[in-house]
Amino acid sequence: MLDKQKHRDGLHGQTAERIRALADQQGLNWTQMKVADFTSDDLLLFRTRAEVLMASQFCDLPHRLRLSGYGVTLPAWLAICFADFVDPFIAERRFLDLWAARIENKAAPHYGPAEAWQHLMRVAGRKDGSVDMQRLRKRLGQTRPPVELTLPEYGLHGPIVGTIHASKGREASNVVLLLPNGAEFESIEDEIEETRVLFVGATRARASLIVGESNAFRASTLASGRVHRSAKNGKSTMVEIGRDGDITARGLVGRSEFSAADAAAGQAFLTKVADVVTTYKLEADADLDWRYRIRAGNEGPRVGALSRNLTYDLWEILSNRNQKNSHRPPGYVNHVRGQGCATIVLSPDDNDLDTLNEPWASSGFILTPRIAAFPPFFFS
Repeated sequence: MLDKQKHRDGLHGQTAERIRALADQQGLNWTQMKVADFTSDDLLLFRTRAEVLMASQFCDLPHRLRLSGYGVTLPAWLAICFADFVDPFIAERRFLDLWAARIENKAAPHYGPAEAWQHLMRVAGRKDGSVDMQRLRKRLGQTRPPVELTLPEYGLHGPIVGTIHASKGREASNVVLLLPNGAEFESIEDEIEETRVLFVGATRARASLIVGESNAFRASTLASGRVHRSAKNGKSTMVEIGRDGDITARGLVGRSEFSAADAAAGQAFLTKVADVVTTYKLEADADLDWRYRIRAGNEGPRVGALSRNLTYDLWEILSNRNQKNSHRPPGYVNHVRGQGCATIVLSPDDNDLDTLNEPWASSGFILTPRIAAFPPFFFS
């Protein structure tokens, strides 16, 4: 495959056939697969972002995404412990009390309070054995927070669903490689590149490789990086939600978005669902310039509001179709799934703090739903 003299038409198909022949199992069709059939040791690899988003959208069980645009997240326990903590320092005894009251047997990570405390000490410990909260916020509020406290994949503990590209250099015991059916190429160079990608995907497995078939479907990408695709013969458009910037601290507990009581109710609900899959509904709000509010089901509390990034992108989709004057984004959107919750941390000098309700304006720790969805939008 690496010998340029052997590059030719049909190389991709031939390589795919050889991978199928060498795999431990083949012939799976991803439309019949359920992520529930796999374990947290499994890595499901698709060729494109849209295929990953589609697989995730139709899975109602815990899983993780490995996908560009969905960066590392901070665990929910940080916000659950520190959302109303405004002292400059915290001692170990006080932290262990907070953990026992708020985390134990609830949204507990795979490690216990002693290890959590060690992580905090490594990031912002002081010589007297306490943790400096201002320093902790500065470090956790960075674009790339310290690895001691980050979760490498976006989602809840379960199988990883991702693109081959985002999994370069990463391996798993068991890999399920979904090969696109009927792939077509515009040039021999494109075919060579796609063949190399197949090879990368097939070599991610340490123990076993299963090969399945996925339908190569067309999807488009906006300038922002957001993916969308037409569905139901053009009646709806599936649009990616959950990218970096879609949900901000202001959208969760901002004074323009929520009263202090409503912000507290939203954060209390998120605390209860911090480690479970939850389905939300989006509702366009005229008072927020038609930004979408995130509601828990039909009757639950409003837990946040999406940023204008999504609204702008929806109008761009309509503009690209020459429908800006005849259609508008929908008033509501169903089937928006969240994979538990994560923590947003604002550094003490972050300008957004002035826009937030208390106690979050003082503490800088906010709980956020970990949304990754590809729901249908019905423009009308």
